[in-house]
Amino acid sequence: MIEKDFYIPSWYEKEIVSRETINNLKHYHALLVKWQQAINLISPNTLDTAWERHFIDSMQIIPHIENTENTTMVDMGSGGGFPALVIAIMCPLVTVHLIESDMRKSQFLKTVVRECNLANATVHNETIDNVTDIKATLVTARALASLDKLLDWAGLFLDKTQQEAKAVFLKGASWQSEWDSIKSDYNRWALRAFRSQTDEQAAILVFEQREDNE
Repeated sequence: MIEKDFYIPSWYEKEIVSRETINNLKHYHALLVKWQQAINLISPNTLDTAWERHFIDSMQIIPHIENTENTTMVDMGSGGGFPALVIAIMCPLVTVHLIESDMRKSQFLKTVVRECNLANATVHNETIDNVTDIKATLVTARALASLDKLLDWAGLFLDKTQQEAKAVFLKGASWQSEWDSIKSDYNRWALRAFRSQTDEQAAILVFEQREDNE
């Protein structure tokens, strides 16, 4: 991928992105390309378009995040680091915990954290249900599991004492049918859905726990 393709989309309305941030994103991309030759971090047919398919797709979560020291994020099943590492790079005040059970993928994530000097990011080489000591204001996942599983897992981490606590999931075309099939059993969750800027059939799903369901 040539340098001119490393762009920030026009819909990204946060503060100006620094050169250091861009350089870290580029380095993360370079490490992804290098490690992809040995382990399957992303679908091979998306490698040539990884900037848009994975990096920019992950940026869509950022408008739903407060970039402050009060934000603690847990990313479940981090895989190749999307969206967690993009958020860690672009939101340096947010504390980011990446949970990944695969040892080789965890080593890749730790390499990116180390080489990009991401002091705000920690990689946990564990299964999701083995990480029990983190209370988060934000839980994320991308292309990981069905909505019922995601919401059950998110409930393990969300700090119910924090009014702004939420779960944000990047989901594909089937998200509406998934939600329709479970929402009667998950009515403690309030959903706001936003159309994806990178895939017209996908969505960014923002779940918040209703105040009357403690």
